[in-house]
Amino acid sequence: FLIRIYFFVLTQNQPLWWDEAEYMLKAKNIALGTPETGWSSGLRPILFPFISSLFFLLGAGEVPIRFLLVIMSTVGILLLYLIGKELFNQRIALIATFLMSVFYIDIFYSTRLLVDVPQILFVNLALYLFVKHYFGKGSKKIVWAILPVIFIGAQFRFTVGLIAITLLIFLLVTKGLNLFKKKEWYISAGLGFLCFLPYLIYAWTRFGNPLYVIFQGLTTSNASRAEGVSAFNIFMEYIRYLPDYTHIIFFIAFLIGSAIILFNMFLSFDKIRTNTNLQKYFFLSLLILIPLIYFGFFVNHFEDRYLFMAFPAIFILAGFAIDSISQKISKYNKSLAIVFVIAILAYGAWQNLQGTDLLIKNKISS
Repeated sequence: FLIRIYFFVLTQNQPLWWDEAEYMLKAKNIALGTPETGWSSGLRPILFPFISSLFFLLGAGEVPIRFLLVIMSTVGILLLYLIGKELFNQRIALIATFLMSVFYIDIFYSTRLLVDVPQILFVNLALYLFVKHYFGKGSKKIVWAILPVIFIGAQFRFTVGLIAITLLIFLLVTKGLNLFKKKEWYISAGLGFLCFLPYLIYAWTRFGNPLYVIFQGLTTSNASRAEGVSAFNIFMEYIRYLPDYTHIIFFIAFLIGSAIILFNMFLSFDKIRTNTNLQKYFFLSLLILIPLIYFGFFVNHFEDRYLFMAFPAIFILAGFAIDSISQKISKYNKSLAIVFVIAILAYGAWQNLQGTDLLIKNKISS
């Protein structure tokens, strides 16, 4: 929170990028009736401008909206802690939370009037509810809230819907057709539909098609891709960029964590329906793989922020690796294990925050 407050103070009056300006001009249009010229209505979700319009209606302007993003970012990180604790333990949860707290994409986009930070908040809230129910043996009634959260989040950023696809694949693999006997998921789907209904009505009245944005996205992604650039080229660009997201030390931790879970899944994937640890590993793998496939093959260009929703799982895997190594060290020397964790996190945080500070300051006037 303090890191984000520092950058909030630094950037609260910075100029808007084009995309930010679109959301804000729509917010002013809703609140004040000013023209919406420039608003890409078919491509942008409506909930963020609608909420922002309340601030303009009250005469508060942009600065409180920026502070709202700081709050959303901080709550999203708290939810990551709860997810990590539910899946593994408090140590891994704290490490993953620390990594997210110094992550440049989360910090940078908490200073921009865009939908990336609300996206990760709703992604993490849906994931927490799911792991609390599935792995924490929470009440079946928790499921009622999962799809509503996803569909509300999709009205901030449509790609939050990828989490619904991820959960469906996971449940089909681990539960099979028994999934369709679970009444709680039908209730969740019904409530989710009701939560998404305002957008469907908006799209119907505006475009004559409630699913306009889905058809628009699927039919134009290949056509608008740069000449000579294939979907595979874009996918590989995300793969090549992975080490640059967190700098080398945290990326190595992620690779070690990935190697551990992939090795375990390779050895005994046939036990996926009975082995809880395998299910956790498979769940984390899907949370990374589904966004990577979607943004790599179905979106027409590379942007580092697009893969943002995969990073809760990436940081949990990195935390899993760091904790596994420290536990092995602690068998011989507990003090050395503590020094190891502190050194890794301190050096990685310094690398990340140094780069983030430079990036944000360079972009303040651009």
